[in-house]
Amino acid sequence: MSELTQRQIDRRLELRRKEAKKKLDVACAALLASADGRAFLNWLFEICGFLSTGFSLDPQQNAFRAGQENVARTVYAYLGEVDPEGLINLLKENLNAARADAALRASDERGTGEDAGEWPGADSGSEYP
Repeated sequence: MSELTQRQIDRRLELRRKEAKKKLDVACAALLASADGRAFLNWLFEICGFLSTGFSLDPQQNAFRAGQENVARTVYAYLGEVDPEGLINLLKENLNAARADAALRASDERGTGEDAGEWPGADSGSEYP
């Protein structure tokens, strides 16, 4: 077996990097294309504290959170490069879910939710709710 030149080694490494990127692109597009994949991405962003605020008086805790958020930002940016439309759809779904949650909370505050007016023991025959 002949020894490879540095140029041949570099070329092979570059081809491997390109193949790995293609596989990652396909995986990211698949995550955005499926409901389960989007649920996973939402969970990942949530546990990384992405797009949320959090501050601690402990500098180590702040540094840890910054690292978590950096992971989420890196994934988010890569998803935007691979499938911008899929990422936009994910954001739209999240916005619609947040609006639905807000409407549900508002209806509960107005007393129009399912549990409105129901007190513990309301059906117990007691004259007190």
